[in-house]
Amino acid sequence: MRNLNKNDGYTMVELLIVIFISTLLMISLSQATNSLYTTYRNIDSLRQIESGAISTLDRLTREIKNSTSIDLSNSVLDSDYGKLSLNVASSTGSYNTRIYATSSRLYISRNGVELGPLSPDDVKVTLTNYSLISSNNNTATGIRIELVLESPDNSQANWSKTFYATAIMRGTY
Repeated sequence: MRNLNKNDGYTMVELLIVIFISTLLMISLSQATNSLYTTYRNIDSLRQIESGAISTLDRLTREIKNSTSIDLSNSVLDSDYGKLSLNVASSTGSYNTRIYATSSRLYISRNGVELGPLSPDDVKVTLTNYSLISSNNNTATGIRIELVLESPDNSQANWSKTFYATAIMRGTY
């Protein structure tokens, strides 16, 4: 026979302890998830910046290496927002390549015809500095590139990174 006076179930104190422990677990899980998400945003922002720098500097150095001289009258050297105008002579003819920054993007044009952006959409170009480099006997001419890229305005992780490259112009060595 069953004892009707015995209470089956949990006491109020036991329930409060379970609720308290569950609340602590939920808070720690939400903080860990938030921390992981923040870390992911930071890593993704840095990845975008570095990927943009690699593609932009690769194209810049390729254009400089293919050029034969610098058009100094149309170039702005040793300035935070420099412009570079390169003369290229090839077997198919000669042309002028112009590299410039506007509205946080780096662009390229050839003989006045816009070829499009050099920098990707997901980063901002905040500084382009070109410096002329000459060898001791003035036979080789190169250009030192300083490029600063930032994460876009809509990114919650704000990063800025400076990249450098150097290229020697073809036919100057």
